[in-house]
Amino acid sequence: MVRTRFAPSPTGYLHIGNIRTALFNFLFARGQGGSFLLRIENTDPLRARPEYEEAILEDLKFLGLLWDGNPLRQSERAHIYRGHAERLLREGDAYICYCSKERLKELRKTQLASGRPPVYDRRCLNLKEPPPDTKSSVIRFRMPPQEITFTDRLYGRLTFSGKDIGDFIIIDSSGRATYNLACVVDDAEMDITHIIRGEDHLSNTPRQIALIKALGFKVPEYIHLPLVTGTDRKPLGKRTEGASIKELRDTGYLPVAILNCAGRLGWHTEGLLSLEEMIKRFSVDNLSRSSSVFDTGMLKRLNKTAIEKTSAEGLLKYLTGLEGYRKDRLMAVIDAVKTNATTLTELRELVLSVLERPTYDDRAKKLLKDAREVLKGCLERIEEIKGLDENVFNTIIEGLKRGRQRRDVFMPLRVALTGTTRGIELSRIFLLLGKEETAERLKKALEEVKRWV
Repeated sequence: MVRTRFAPSPTGYLHIGNIRTALFNFLFARGQGGSFLLRIENTDPLRARPEYEEAILEDLKFLGLLWDGNPLRQSERAHIYRGHAERLLREGDAYICYCSKERLKELRKTQLASGRPPVYDRRCLNLKEPPPDTKSSVIRFRMPPQEITFTDRLYGRLTFSGKDIGDFIIIDSSGRATYNLACVVDDAEMDITHIIRGEDHLSNTPRQIALIKALGFKVPEYIHLPLVTGTDRKPLGKRTEGASIKELRDTGYLPVAILNCAGRLGWHTEGLLSLEEMIKRFSVDNLSRSSSVFDTGMLKRLNKTAIEKTSAEGLLKYLTGLEGYRKDRLMAVIDAVKTNATTLTELRELVLSVLERPTYDDRAKKLLKDAREVLKGCLERIEEIKGLDENVFNTIIEGLKRGRQRRDVFMPLRVALTGTTRGIELSRIFLLLGKEETAERLKKALEEVKRWV
């Protein structure tokens, strides 16, 4: 059975590139009837934080990328990694290295200066006792000199020379397992069959395959994804502004829009797909080998479409601060204004502009002061009518437009009724408010104007 995993490090918030990786692992596993697992790689005590781990879990739940079983946390498995490292020591596949950081730095400098690959020179390979004045030690894996070849589903057949990689550290001077050892052990014990991750891990793959073979594990299948960049062509990072899922949630993007945006970062697909539709359509064969650019413009377009297609009740789940209003009233207003919103934040503002009586900023005050006759004329006509419908609205507007430009009528009326200069069509505002509320807001605006003059 196919088993994939998403293995984030809780050293920052997830960004859209991370979610692309999680999504592809999720889609591949679910499409094959397999399992999607979660691993928290939190072995670095200086950088890993509980609040970031909590945010990772919340982001995945928000997006619907639900994992199977309980998350595995590397911080709880130090003794397991140490046991495998000691086994490698016993079997001669690893050794203790006592070299200082200063010596290693000088060795690297010399090798690079002479045009050689910067690899460890095995000075400590056959030492039986630590040298005098040894302050610390690490455990190095004894890298086989042979070529390591594997087939990546995206990049094809790849070959690396073991001699160019050299003996790498698997237990550092603090006694903590390094990424490659912990990753290999965890993938084996989680029975991971397919590893889908960023191409920045390509250089780790031959190291991990060598470790896998030395430990007698089964080599999984690899699919390395081209990196996601920003519009500046720099790879996205956990500090890239505007790319974290937390920021996107706070700004008001729907899960389906975020997922579709992430999916388009290297997967050839069209339309706004539900997660279920993505599962049915996803194929590794449709992935691109070119790097992808995260474009907030595309995300905005997808989100606008998602808001338009989502029912008022579905949207209400994501809107906060509207608990005091009648649900039927909310549904009607949301349905009326949702086509004008790009984000949930904008949608909430549009809803509140109808539900709440407005306040006026300095720009609004100037508009209203210059349009007292328009406000007064509109109020008089509203008070004369029995009911308000589209035809009555058009009649009122035509009467007010005589001798005036369209904007000199529409803009002050919009500001008087909503407090804003943008939003849904003025006719819909009138109809949503109704005769009585429209009249009350016009009266309030005129009263405010008297105080400003």
